[in-house]
Amino acid sequence: MGGCAATQAQKRPAIVLVHGAWHGPWCWDKLAAVLRDAGHEVSVVDLQGTPTGGRAPVESSTLSSYTDRVVQALDAQASPVILVAPSSGGLAASQAAESRPKKVRTLAFLSAFVAADGEAHRNLTGADPGQKVSPVLLVDFRPATRIPLQTRIDVSKPAEVKLAFYNDCSDQDAQAMMKRLVPEPAGPAGQPLRLTAANFGSVAKVYIHCALDNAISLARQRQFAAKWPMRKTVTLEAGHSPFISMPARLAAELTAL
Repeated sequence: MGGCAATQAQKRPAIVLVHGAWHGPWCWDKLAAVLRDAGHEVSVVDLQGTPTGGRAPVESSTLSSYTDRVVQALDAQASPVILVAPSSGGLAASQAAESRPKKVRTLAFLSAFVAADGEAHRNLTGADPGQKVSPVLLVDFRPATRIPLQTRIDVSKPAEVKLAFYNDCSDQDAQAMMKRLVPEPAGPAGQPLRLTAANFGSVAKVYIHCALDNAISLARQRQFAAKWPMRKTVTLEAGHSPFISMPARLAAELTAL
């Protein structure tokens, strides 16, 4: 019996995790541990990371650089993976799936932005009165201009930040996340995605809705999920960060894919 279980575990697909804005690979620690215990190989992408460690300069961060880091993680796997992306991470994951459609077994959008061909992140952030990110969003501009350089989350307002991103997380977990939030370069948000029916359209897609999400409302999530055919949709009674608030439940949904 033990040998049979081990063989089945070895056959589980690898999972590649792509974080969203203002976060880093550390946000996946809880979920990655559960997935590895279930027999998955887990790779975590650092969108702003450099090969030698640390963060890339803000000015050098583009949608292409984000996409390249996801593509590198896909190319490192021998077999097609489950590619998981929350929030704005859905855009870099989508562009990577366009580049490597045969490397992606399933693309799982986790309360994520989904773009049509030609849309950029900045085209997708409006028309969502249910979101509570705006009150804690700060914009830094390039010197002597009104051109955005990066955005930051105002952690001097912990109650509001928790409400927006971690409303169903423990205070301890929410505080730990807030301490590690980083500025998000503005460059990637202004660059349009190039997606085709032949490549991106051929990838199996799943949308995991978060019903209690205050960063992307459930109504907006449903609009995103309708942009491309989804093989399956799932709804969690979770806020924007189920990888923190309910890692075991989220892992079960991903393993079921």
